[in-house]
Amino acid sequence: MNSTLVVISGAPIEYRMRATRELASSVTAEQFPATLHLAQAYAQLKAKVEQFFAPWRKTVADEKRLEDLIRKGHSRAARGLNDCDRTEAERAKREVERVLQEEVKATWPEADVADLVEEILVQWHE
Repeated sequence: MNSTLVVISGAPIEYRMRATRELASSVTAEQFPATLHLAQAYAQLKAKVEQFFAPWRKTVADEKRLEDLIRKGHSRAARGLNDCDRTEAERAKREVERVLQEEVKATWPEADVADLVEEILVQWHE
């Protein structure tokens, strides 16, 4: 079994090592007989690798989504604080950062993040 089949770009070494072990133990002559067409064998292996790495890929996608939502929240806050005193704006930005980090989840829609930032900014403008 060629371990290059399980190398997924950017995957942690622990995942790649476990995937290699998993494939090595599950690729048997019974599951992959000599009569199996090469394209079919490749498709089966690829599906197994994709299934193995799916949780890691979801975690990475969720982390990127969360970072994107927080970045957009920061941008919205910065635009909303343009007319504020610099010191107050910095304090408000820190509060926005704290709340975004504590509350926002990767599953949130962008509109909910915008609403949250607006709520914070309304408090600072009062």
